[in-house]
Amino acid sequence: MANEEHLKRLREAIAARNIAAWNKWREESHIIPLLEGADLTRADLENADLKEADLREAILIEANLTGADLEKALLSRADLWGANLREANLSRATFWEANLSRADLTGAKGLSQGQIQAAKTDKGTKLPPDLQRPKHWEEDLT
Repeated sequence: MANEEHLKRLREAIAARNIAAWNKWREESHIIPLLEGADLTRADLENADLKEADLREAILIEANLTGADLEKALLSRADLWGANLREANLSRATFWEANLSRADLTGAKGLSQGQIQAAKTDKGTKLPPDLQRPKHWEEDLT
C-alpha cells in the first residue's frame, strides 16, 4: 500500500506542474517512495526522481515518464500501458509481469533483455534498437 504522505507530495507536484519540487523533497528527505498500487494514470512525471521507488501494481497508464529516473524501481505487476518511458533510466528496475503494452521505451537507459523478457506486452511496444522482441510478445494483451 502506498504511503499517503509520499503519494500526496507527488500528486501536489504533478498538479502544480512542478516535478522539481518532488525531486527536491526526495533529495532533502532521503526517503524511498512507497507508491505501491497508486493510480497515476496520465500523470506527467517527466524527469521525476523515482529511484528505488516501490511502484508495484501502480497504475501508470499513459503516464509521461520521459527522462524519469527509475533506477532500481520496483515495477512488478505495474500497468504501464501506453506509458512514455523515452530516455528514462531503467537500470536494475524490476518489470516482473508489468504491462508494457504500447509503451515507448525508445532510448531508455540501462534497459536489459532480461527486463523485457519478464514483462507482459504486445506488438505495439517500442523498444530501443539494441533489444530484441521476445517471442511471447506475439500475442496482444489488450
